[in-house]
Amino acid sequence: MSWRVLFADDEPRVLETLANTLKHTKAKDWELHFVEDGTAAMIAMAQVPFDALVADLRMPGMDGLDLLHSTAVRYPGMVRLVLSGFAPTLSVFGILSHAHGFFAKPCDPIVLADAVGRKLSLREKMNNDGLRNLVLGIESLLLMPSTYSALGKAVKKHSISDEDLQDVVMSDIGLTAEVLRMAYFAVRPDAKPPESAAAALSSVGPAQAAGMYAAGVLHPFPDGAVEIFGIDDILQHSFQVSSVVVARLQEGQDAGVGPRDAVLAAFLHDVGKLAIIEAMPERYQHVIKLCKEEDLDCFEAERRVLGWTHAEAGGYLLALWGLPEELTDAVLRHHDPLEAGASPLRRMLYEADATAHRRT
Repeated sequence: MSWRVLFADDEPRVLETLANTLKHTKAKDWELHFVEDGTAAMIAMAQVPFDALVADLRMPGMDGLDLLHSTAVRYPGMVRLVLSGFAPTLSVFGILSHAHGFFAKPCDPIVLADAVGRKLSLREKMNNDGLRNLVLGIESLLLMPSTYSALGKAVKKHSISDEDLQDVVMSDIGLTAEVLRMAYFAVRPDAKPPESAAAALSSVGPAQAAGMYAAGVLHPFPDGAVEIFGIDDILQHSFQVSSVVVARLQEGQDAGVGPRDAVLAAFLHDVGKLAIIEAMPERYQHVIKLCKEEDLDCFEAERRVLGWTHAEAGGYLLALWGLPEELTDAVLRHHDPLEAGASPLRRMLYEADATAHRRT
């Protein structure tokens, strides 16, 4: 695939090195463009439809963060990545809202090309502009107002324990997803990726949720949204599916499935609904109306109104954020009929979701 990728960095030597090294990776077939500041990057994007932007953070004039934000607003369907040697913790929290990954300099060109290629391949699978703009355009998932308030109170308590924070994180679908996003966000030369989503959640730690709150990158749903869109019902259904999964695991029904990852998949499986409600509330009201008027399943109404479903939105969003493929595939296809080659996790999630729906 010949993708167009724009690199912005104020160091000519860095750009020259990228140009020379990337041609020996899978990027050799891509159309690569190089500019030395944010303003030049914006001019280039106005002239050429790029698929991805890879930007440094520190540049004269328009810095990397401003460039990422402007790109997200004007071109929500682009993949946006950071390649920089500067990223203290609070800066990472700020970058998180505008980028789909962070690579610390010096970065192995093969690692960089592979990562950019994976995200562009994922973008290619989203063959609907509305779905692509939603998934790549989401800055952060909104939280339940009660969770946001509880997190704020927890942050103000100097003696708050990790266990208390963990309870807050695992009470909210959006917050759990955001903490996992943080775990997979940065690629550093001296760090290995988490072995599983459960390990990632533990490695980041609930304290990162407090950091994101303090940095102002987390926000609650607006007043009335919880009632209008039945967000409480979405959360309760996720808890019910998680309970079914736990019961199945205790009964030994699903050998080969990691217990903690299975519970995470169950809890996050409807995260796409929250993304749609956040990004296009008016259209989701149409979905709800159609469900009631024609007694349709939610995903059938979504397909008629949007052309795609919350399962696709959630699966692709979690995949873009770097979560493990087995988990994201299970979320992506949790309403699809099972086939012979379905993974144990996907089979478990499909059956647990169906069981929870039958009980309501």
